[in-house]
Amino acid sequence: MGRRDNLQKEKRNMKKTSSKKKQAILLIASGALLLGAGGLAACAILQNNQGAQDDVGQGDQSMDVIRNEGIEVKFLSSKTNSDGTYSKTFTYAIAPQSAPQEVKLTLAWANSSKTESVADYVTATSDSSVKTITVTCKKAFSTVINLSIESTARAGVKSTVTLNYVQKWLGWQDAGEAKAKKEEIIGGGSNPTKVADYLAAMARQENARYTPNLSTVYTKAYPDGANAHYEVTYKGYAPYVGGSSASGGTMAAISDAMAEFHANTRGTVWVSDTASTMIAPLETIYRNLSYASQREVNAGGYMGLIRTYSVKATLGSQEKTYDVSWILKAEVRQFSTYVEDISSITVEVPNIDF
Repeated sequence: MGRRDNLQKEKRNMKKTSSKKKQAILLIASGALLLGAGGLAACAILQNNQGAQDDVGQGDQSMDVIRNEGIEVKFLSSKTNSDGTYSKTFTYAIAPQSAPQEVKLTLAWANSSKTESVADYVTATSDSSVKTITVTCKKAFSTVINLSIESTARAGVKSTVTLNYVQKWLGWQDAGEAKAKKEEIIGGGSNPTKVADYLAAMARQENARYTPNLSTVYTKAYPDGANAHYEVTYKGYAPYVGGSSASGGTMAAISDAMAEFHANTRGTVWVSDTASTMIAPLETIYRNLSYASQREVNAGGYMGLIRTYSVKATLGSQEKTYDVSWILKAEVRQFSTYVEDISSITVEVPNIDF
């Protein structure tokens, strides 16, 4: 009686197995396919095209397995070949172990209207003596490819998986120093950019110096998306005089005066959103300079400050940190104490009469 029960139980399990939906798995190719000088390359994502992907992670590829209708495929190794192509090798097994292990592999575009040869992009070979399948990506492709794995001895024992080319990280694209330097004139009836607006602008990708550079040929988008996150941190300020006419002594005097204003106003003078609250302290600093220093500032034409910010751009594990400078300058001609020709001013020499 016990033996009959066991046989019936095995039959029920076999029915359940045959009626199961085909499992899917993510087979990640972690290496790079070099396409000529400086090219990047191909990771393929394989999944059963009749089921959803299982969440198996992207770490230990040795655990990535496809079990499907009597065929088991398991990741074995990956490598970059001497010709720059990239290969992934899998072991396979057809159940039961006593069954013939030869398989037939077929590659075809998922889009049947595509006329290019699949072999120009991907090849697949099998070795029944060691029961391995090697899939090689030769270059990037933009149309999904189907790989059919079929037993040559047992009809119906077949698995079809899809191959995707995942978009690649190519580095940070530099838009140039112009994107990391803002310069504006305050006064003359105009207010400077609001600090909050400037910080918000720097935090948006379209206003950033460095943006992600991703490959343009792919079937599956970059896993971390296409837009970086920008974290902006204020670093400090320094005096600014137009041109290179100001001496070290003049810059030091302006810097000391700025520090005093900054301390007396708890920093609010230098983060104000209005021109009037910036022009006034700048004019006071200018008025208190020596005639020699005023002459140097006049030669430059402008006086103000440089605010410096640190920007950290991140996209997934990729990071880029750089500085951004914001120059706010006032035209010294607008100062009420401005004298165009300081050299004409004569300082009275004190004398004592007896």
